[in-house]
Amino acid sequence: MVDANPQTVVIQLQASAADGPSAWDLRCDLREAMVRYLRENHPQWLPRTRSEYKP
Repeated sequence: MVDANPQTVVIQLQASAADGPSAWDLRCDLREAMVRYLRENHPQWLPRTRSEYKP
């Protein structure tokens, strides 16, 4: 955890890859896997924003 406040927690992962494009792909894959894990196992931990559209 690198930062926290009453509304958010910021975590940081470190990983390495052979080159820049592979590092970008790894970064995206890790982020998506983390979000998927939270969505499937702890959905209450994800923020929910509601809005109303009035034309």
